[in-house]
Amino acid sequence: MSKATATATAPQTEVPTEEAKAKTREVKLTAEQNKQIAALDTWSAKIRYLNTQGYNRSEIARALGKIYQHVRNVLEADIAKKKKEQ
Repeated sequence: MSKATATATAPQTEVPTEEAKAKTREVKLTAEQNKQIAALDTWSAKIRYLNTQGYNRSEIARALGKIYQHVRNVLEADIAKKKKEQ
């Protein structure tokens, strides 16, 4: 007599590819926003522009291909400057 062993298998879940992950994090800019960004000279100006458009720091970093810390430093410096002026 053979003993049948029951093995529980976990449901197979798809592991997202790097391409799929990148698409979910992709930031969509309008043609007008791209035009405005292209006209700006500095990265700081581009960061400030996207901030005024309502994008958060992570979205700005992804849209411009910059690290989050760079975006944060630019925006925090602006906040500190405004506080100092008051």
